[in-house]
Parts: sequence; structure tokens; C-alpha cells
Amino acid sequence: FNVGYQFSMVLGFIVGATGLAFTPIFYETVKVAEGPRLLARFGVIYVAVTLGFGLAIAVLAREALIILTQPQYHDAYRVVPVLTATQALTSFWHLAVNPLMLKKKTGYLTGLMAIAAGGSVALNLYLIPRYGIIGAAVSPLLANLFLTAAVFLVSARLYPVPYNYRHFALIVAVAVLVFGAAGMVITSNALVSFGVRLLILGLYPALLMFLGVITLSDLRRIRESL
Repeated sequence: FNVGYQFSMVLGFIVGATGLAFTPIFYETVKVAEGPRLLARFGVIYVAVTLGFGLAIAVLAREALIILTQPQYHDAYRVVPVLTATQALTSFWHLAVNPLMLKKKTGYLTGLMAIAAGGSVALNLYLIPRYGIIGAAVSPLLANLFLTAAVFLVSARLYPVPYNYRHFALIVAVAVLVFGAAGMVITSNALVSFGVRLLILGLYPALLMFLGVITLSDLRRIRESL
């Protein structure tokens, strides 16, 4: 479990750093008239990029573990996708929590976090004895899913941002589809498996562009920002 958690924390570090950078940008953006529209577009791109990184970690974890670790740790790949999904939720959290800070309504966070923490403990007590490390990985995912969704609902009421929720749904659906396709690659040769899965990962940005979720102008803005 620890080895799998370390793999997922690669995404955690990336999203954590992005969140620190996003907070001051958020407060500057809300000052302009078209602030909500800019935040809505940023949100879609941010979630798409975050899930792309998370997808790469989840898809390539098995091969990376085979190459980098001893055989007794190879089964850790089973928890990496779940733990990585939990880290990916942080991108939605950053979009949801800043409006509460802006409106000085952080009291909502205290109550919702307490409920989520209690739910996480209860889920651990129920799932770990039955499903082992998979249960330990699923518990924080479900607790954080509840917390993020609840905060997002409160945030949307306090500071409405016209997010394209259809695009959010497409991003998640494409990520799940690509992950499922990569999971069908079964070969004893880790290097061959790594190469094939890497090719399948290329479908993620291609499908998002085909569906109009990400555009060439978005990519140009990202390049200019970097």
C-alpha cells in the first residue's frame, strides 16, 4: 500500500503545487468583469490536464513497479489507480474551495470535513477487513468524493461559475475508457506492455480534441503560459 501511495503522490505533488499557484490568480481573476467565464475555461483545462497526468500514472504503474521494485511489491499496482483518482479529485477541490474563501464562508468546510472524516473512518473499519488494501484505497476516495461534491455544490451557489459540466463528464468518461483499454493489454514482457500502453495513452488528448473539450487555442495558451 505504501509503495502504491508513493506512486500516486507524484500527481499529488503536481496538483498541490498548481493549487498554490492558482489561489492568487483566482483572486486577481474575480476582479475583472469576465472573471467567471475565464475561471470556467481554466477549470476544464485544469481538470483535463490533471486527469491526463493521473491516467498516465495509473496506466503505467504496473510496468514501472515491475522494472523499479522487488517482486513482493509488484501487486501494489492494484491500488495505484484508486489512490491516483483520489489525488485527481484535488483539481476539483481547488475550483470549489477558493470561492468559499472569497465569500468568507469557510464555516461550511468545517462541518463538511468533519462528516467526510467520520465517513472515512467508518469506511475503513468496514472495507479493510473485507477487501484489504483495496478497501484501504477506496475509503479515502469515497470520502473525498463526498467532500469535493458537497463543497462544489455550496461553492456554485455562493459564486456561480459557468462551468461546462458536459466537458467535465466527457473528460472523466474518456479517462475511464482509455484506462479500460490499457488494462486489456496483457503480456509478460514489461517493456512491450509499457510501449503499447503508452500508445494507448495518446488516445486521451486525441479524443478530447476530437470531442471539442480541448482546442488548439487552449494548447497555444498553455504553451505561452509555460
